[in-house]
Amino acid sequence: MPQHDFREDTPVGQRIMQLAQSGSISDFYITPWETLCYKLNGELHRDESFIYTPTLQLDVVPGCFDYAIVLGPHRFRVNQLVTRGKLRWVMRLLPVQIPTAEQVSVPAPAIKAFLESKNGLFLVCGATGSGKSTTIASMVLHRAQRRREHVVTFEDPIEYVYPDNTASLISQREMGTDELDFGASLRAALRQAPDVINIGEIRDGQTAEIALQAAETGHVVVATLHTSTAAQTVARFLKLIPSERLESAQSTFADVMGMILCQRLMLDEEKASASRFTNSSFSMTQCPTSSDVVSSRNSIKNSKSVGSGECLTVNRAWRFALKKVGAGHRRIRNLAIAKARSANISKLKRFLHNHSGTQTCSSYI
Repeated sequence: MPQHDFREDTPVGQRIMQLAQSGSISDFYITPWETLCYKLNGELHRDESFIYTPTLQLDVVPGCFDYAIVLGPHRFRVNQLVTRGKLRWVMRLLPVQIPTAEQVSVPAPAIKAFLESKNGLFLVCGATGSGKSTTIASMVLHRAQRRREHVVTFEDPIEYVYPDNTASLISQREMGTDELDFGASLRAALRQAPDVINIGEIRDGQTAEIALQAAETGHVVVATLHTSTAAQTVARFLKLIPSERLESAQSTFADVMGMILCQRLMLDEEKASASRFTNSSFSMTQCPTSSDVVSSRNSIKNSKSVGSGECLTVNRAWRFALKKVGAGHRRIRNLAIAKARSANISKLKRFLHNHSGTQTCSSYI
């Protein structure tokens, strides 16, 4: 069971609230009788002036627990773990307000595709801590404010609380509190007249198959995967499907795939804060060409963009969108180039030079 004494009236709670006001801290690491640690702009720091002394008896129970807490005006996602026989808590500081899609640099074609779709599977991908949940929250809120629909979310735990004054009705479900069996509750959601279903992370074959079923039967499904490229996302998703149903799932995935958006979190040195950056990759939207490539899974890694004049206007070909985080950020540009595959560096350089400070589509994979 989760245990902690992180309250507004305890020394540790007061210290966390004080540090959280800086605006640049993303995570706290709390261990009994050790110094408080936190991440500032992606780097770990130790608060030598504060040692956490618990105010209650803590029983060490093996295992991890996820939950959310509120301290003053701040909301945190908490993971409780055990390390060498001691409890430790990792607390992710969540924004009080859900940022807009523009504030988190979601490419305009991605927002347009998500807003206008009546069904399909939309995957937001990236490493742990890259801001996938924030991106999804901003996209869902963007749609909920503009359409009259029923949005159902499954979260473990609830990270962002959506406002009640949207045009859509939003049903947020927290695993362990509102639901116990994820698979059963997800299947039951199909009978609750949803228009949009946010299923969080796709971790197993059962979730992947339900996501495909929901997208195929006229729902917009949004989910996350821990992948870094569009091709890797397709391969990882299909790998979750049992082999006896793989061929059918592959065909369905090609039909319902609405978008794959891969992102990386990078440091904006001018603002001294972490900025979301749609890396030298990957905003892939549905089109006949992409469906053909997904249907032939063995050719995904070697496939090339067919290139068409339509890409720059309606974004309907296998093109990858690159979003520049402001003009003149040479370090961000160099990092993007350094992390690109070597075969594409020269083309990426030309792209950045020709489209500095803009968003468009590039023809490399």
